[in-house]
Order: sequence, then structure tokens, then C-alpha cells
Amino acid sequence: MVIIPRKKKHGDNSIELPLSQEVLEMGASKVIVPGNFPIGCIPGYLTSMASSEPSAYDSMGCLKELNLFAAKHNSKLQRAIADLRASYPDTSIAYADYFNSFFSLLKGATELGFDASSTHKACCGAGGKYNYDETKMCGVEGTTACTDPSAYVSWDGIHMTQAAYKAMSRLIYHGRYLQPQILNFPEGNGQT
Repeated sequence: MVIIPRKKKHGDNSIELPLSQEVLEMGASKVIVPGNFPIGCIPGYLTSMASSEPSAYDSMGCLKELNLFAAKHNSKLQRAIADLRASYPDTSIAYADYFNSFFSLLKGATELGFDASSTHKACCGAGGKYNYDETKMCGVEGTTACTDPSAYVSWDGIHMTQAAYKAMSRLIYHGRYLQPQILNFPEGNGQT
């Protein structure tokens, strides 16, 4: 199994599928292509693209336009993946739906063990509404880290915490966010 980032264009779609075709030509039998996150929910974007207009935000507190952009990207990506599947019918190629699995994580934050009041805040940062300041990245003087990173979704305003990545992997690999479901990981084996 190979998880592929996106980097080079495939076919007539204006989406990049970098190594996917190359890896498939090398004989990969299972390939997972990840979609984009709802970037309008990420503390770094919420800070740098903040709006004074309440209508710019959805009911989850995320920036609508950025999420629309990510959703359009994911739609084009899925069409490119369909083209790959047609070109490689003997290979299992799946789309990992990071967009909807992340929304699921946010909606079920409390049940998944996260502090619902910190879902849009960085654990490590320099203060502000989202605890993110692009001039003071995590680890530099003037920043502090929260006492319990496992209660936060975002580590530094850009990257998720280990707990959030673990929750996302469970949602993707044991839930409905891998299309089609090409993996069979037993739940509770300590890996996801």
C-alpha cells in the first residue's frame, strides 16, 4: 500500500497527482490519494484570513470561502482519481476524504476526547483568538505549549496533534472516509 501526495498533473484534469501514475507503473497494488483538509478550519488560516463579517464563517466557526476552495480542489482530485482507476483497472486506488473526516472530528470533538472549546486553537502558540501568530511560530521565545496536547486538534496552528492524527486515521481507515475501502485493519491493534 502506498499513500501518495499530489504533485504532477494527470490527464486533462487541472489537479496534480504527482507520483501516483509513477508508483502505479512500478506495480503498486493499493494506492491511497489524500484529499485536502477544510483549510478554513485551521487556526493559521483562521488567523491570517480573519474576517470581521460574521457571514464569512459557517456554523462550525470555519471560513466558508476557504472551505469552498478546498472542496472544489477535492472534487477535481476525485475526477483525476477516477481517470487513474480507468487506466489501472487491476489496482485498488482509494480517495482518503480528509475534508469530511476532519469535519466529523470537529463535530464529535468531545466524544473523541478533545476539548470542544479548543478545536480551532493551537496548543502551542503566542496567544490571540486562535493561539497562532505567524511571526512567532511554536518553539520560539514568546510561545507556550498547552499542558495537554491530546485535548487539542491543532498542535501549532498548521499541523494537527498526535491525538488528532490518530482520530483522523481511525475515521478514515475504520470509517466511511476511504473510498473505496481497500484496507482491512483490525480495530484496536494499537496501530490506528
